[in-house]
Amino acid sequence: MLGKHLTHRSLLVFIIALIAVVAFMPATSYANSGTIDVSTSLNVRAEPSNDAEVIGKLQGGQAIEIKEVNHDWGKIDYYGREGYISMVFVSGAQDSGSAQADVQQTSQSADATEGYVQVATSLNVRSTPDMSASVVDSLYNGDAVSILSIENNWAQIEHNGTTGYVSMDFITTSENEASYSLSPLKGKTIVIDAGHGGKDSGAIGDYFYEKSVVLSIALKTQAQLENMGANVIMTRDDDTFVALEARAAMSNAANASMFVSIHLNATSEEYVSGTEVYYYPDGDTSVQLASTVQENLSSQLGSIDRGTQAADFSVLRNTNAPAILAEIGYITNSAESANLATSSYQEKAASGIVQGLENYYQ
Repeated sequence: MLGKHLTHRSLLVFIIALIAVVAFMPATSYANSGTIDVSTSLNVRAEPSNDAEVIGKLQGGQAIEIKEVNHDWGKIDYYGREGYISMVFVSGAQDSGSAQADVQQTSQSADATEGYVQVATSLNVRSTPDMSASVVDSLYNGDAVSILSIENNWAQIEHNGTTGYVSMDFITTSENEASYSLSPLKGKTIVIDAGHGGKDSGAIGDYFYEKSVVLSIALKTQAQLENMGANVIMTRDDDTFVALEARAAMSNAANASMFVSIHLNATSEEYVSGTEVYYYPDGDTSVQLASTVQENLSSQLGSIDRGTQAADFSVLRNTNAPAILAEIGYITNSAESANLATSSYQEKAASGIVQGLENYYQ
């Protein structure tokens, strides 16, 4: 009886040990690095849970070594600390026995991330993940949506308060890809020149210097152009003084397609406001560029259209490419100055410039 009891006891211990081993078996080991497949950034969490503390972020396109994967969460080394990321937004990771290029489960969910519509015309948003389901919204190329989950190649998305389903065949997590196919600016080298800088403050308003606002507009313009596939060269990207001749030389050395100098206007007459664009009177190309940018700037900002004018400015005269100098508004007009100080107005100014550059090629 004692021997039989020991045998049963040994068997019980073995079963418990086996269960423990299975429960705590290491997750799948990954041999390769993966690439973060989001347009902005991806949260790194302390635990494999959407509710866990965020300990950092990874940028879109960043390569990261995936140590192991468990239930759609990838374990990584985040600057010496153990961290976890959703594998929904990691591409290119492979395990030692798989040639699958993208990690894609039947059902996926994680922190909402941005996606971008990539279609020639429009994309239907449906009430359920089915082609026969009712249409609840329509999306257009370049529209940004929040991806809530992915299942069987259908993405549950949210757009302007409406939640529905779209095919992942028409969604990219890269804003660049959504814009590239339709923008004539793809591959163009464009110089963006933020006027003044450093010891040269430019015009002085009640609350800010010209050099600060034009730099902000220039950086926003850079971001929009790069999202369209343009190669952007900045004459300055911080509060640095750059000589006028050096600005033109940068453009010439890069064999740029276009040169855009961004400024604010000033006058002793406080009631004067509006937008105007200058060009060097040497050929038709700069005249045409000035016209398209002025039209779109004024339209975007809702400002007074002061037209285009010829001017013998150094940055225009010494630049080989079609070149313009855009005066976004008057720092000496109280209402316009208040607008110029806001990020939303600066973004509109950038959009007006970019749309004008696009129209120049159309």
